[in-house]
Amino acid sequence: MNIPNIKNAYENVSNACNKRLKELFPHTVPKDVQKRLDKELKYLKKSNYIDDFEIARLLYKEAEKSSQYLTCRGTITGSLIFYLISNSRVNPLEPYYICPDCGEVKKIKSKLFGIDYPECTCTKCNSIMNSNGYNLSIESVWGLDGKKTISFEYNTSEEFFPFAKRLLEKTFPKNAVEPYGIFYMQDDAPSVNLSMCGYVILSDKQTIDDYPDLIGYLENGDKCISGNIMEITENNMKRILLYNNPINNAIVKMQRCTGIYIDSITTKDLQDINWTTIANTKLLSKETVDLIRANKPKTKTELINLLCASSSDYTCCPRTSHNRTQELIQMLQSEEFSTYPCYSRDDTFELLVTLGIDRKIAYEYSEFIRKGQASRANITSEFDSLDLPEEFRNTAKTIRYLFPRSHCIEYALSYTILAYYLKADSKSYSKMIRLQYTSTI
Repeated sequence: MNIPNIKNAYENVSNACNKRLKELFPHTVPKDVQKRLDKELKYLKKSNYIDDFEIARLLYKEAEKSSQYLTCRGTITGSLIFYLISNSRVNPLEPYYICPDCGEVKKIKSKLFGIDYPECTCTKCNSIMNSNGYNLSIESVWGLDGKKTISFEYNTSEEFFPFAKRLLEKTFPKNAVEPYGIFYMQDDAPSVNLSMCGYVILSDKQTIDDYPDLIGYLENGDKCISGNIMEITENNMKRILLYNNPINNAIVKMQRCTGIYIDSITTKDLQDINWTTIANTKLLSKETVDLIRANKPKTKTELINLLCASSSDYTCCPRTSHNRTQELIQMLQSEEFSTYPCYSRDDTFELLVTLGIDRKIAYEYSEFIRKGQASRANITSEFDSLDLPEEFRNTAKTIRYLFPRSHCIEYALSYTILAYYLKADSKSYSKMIRLQYTSTI
């Protein structure tokens, strides 16, 4: 690729990780936490993703400086490195309490995520302890050997695009940075349009006119690169995906309306937001709202599980079904699913480990399961030989596709931040929704 590697990228990421880790654990970094970071950094050093992590670090730094709201999609938010270099709220560590005064750390042994635990008193100094952690395994991001394919895709507001462009131009001063467009079709229009979804860094000394077969035009008439990832790679270009997301846009607009900075909203603030306020944000799909109202989640853990189930696909309630919500509710309430709940791909992995399966084998089979392959003949015989409970095997065989937990955590937290703004200023929120977001997502 005729795009230069970012100078000192690995060192920048590594230093940022260790600095942030000491801020999180100012007294003593737990050995298991340091061990995980060291392992991820080892994976990173041998990977092709060093520049991608450095770009992520720079993008989040720019978003924080410009008071924008940037989030990431997919499994990458399950990385401890990613958490430490960004201002993501998705802490992948096992749930834990930490005392801000004496540094005492206490692990939480429960199925709930850290956000659901109230403040407690430190047994050493009587200070109030804080809880954190969403229990995302290192395998969910890096696989078994650090060679898993990783994608970097961001949700942002339209206001962040010029900041991102200037940052990329500064990072790659000898390369042109051009808009990137993805084809989409509007429901009420017969034509196919190109929507801006980030930027493409061109090869050294190349301009957009050097790629006539990949030139497209955005709705405002601007030229853009419109090729798929294979075409981008074949032409020695680098794609930075940034989606103009209605949730992120709404959060940024509410920040402006209320004067409440996004980064000033604490975990305690989010803990106090209930499911009814979240359901009233008007940016969730009708199916998701119906599912939330039917289940009335008492915790963020339950909310995240419902978002995972709503995004995933099962044979007993396929996504194409007209009665999917009711079918999904019935599945969630069934005895087999209640005993071995598989809301996300992370759940299947954790259940297999809990059932005594070796971690390597558990990961391999959780990958088969989450892709809907547990019913394949060549997999079934091997799967049955693991001597797993029949209820678990039956649940696994109904799975067609499972979403990653990290993806749904990010969305759950975004919805909760929206709900916080709705609660803080309902009139401004309603006006913002009425003017800018008349359609659901």
